[in-house]
Amino acid sequence: MPASAPPSPSAAGPAAPAVVPKNVRWVLLGIMLAMLLAMLDNMVVGPAMPTIVSEIIGS
Repeated sequence: MPASAPPSPSAAGPAAPAVVPKNVRWVLLGIMLAMLLAMLDNMVVGPAMPTIVSEIIGS
């Protein structure tokens, strides 16, 4: 009985989905939270900036 070679990885079919470590998920969550807070800051401070500058300069 001839010994058959194990199938190569490319012949095994589609690859299994990659496992994402929990560290990467926490880092991405932190980046998205920072972007959300920056967007909210720009929404509040941007329109108020002319008033803030006029009160500082005193015109």
